[in-house]
Amino acid sequence: MILIDNKFISKLFDKALVNSCLREAYDLRNSKDDGNQRLVTALMPETLVPIHCHPNSIENLMIVCGKFIVITYDDNGIELKRIHL
Repeated sequence: MILIDNKFISKLFDKALVNSCLREAYDLRNSKDDGNQRLVTALMPETLVPIHCHPNSIENLMIVCGKFIVITYDDNGIELKRIHL
């Protein structure tokens, strides 16, 4: 069992601060073949996550602390909406 507490989150943020992408992820999946994206990810301010799609899996977002904007696009890369979380 992995306990996602303040200590865990703090360590993840520390790693994100020294990462050139300003983010760090901890994979919770049992295998790479798992069809659900189960990651705990620390995103620092000004972090950009490139447009991407997971056609054969599900991605869930849950904010533990902070805020971010999710931008959705159509298949042609046209912005559809912005969701402030």
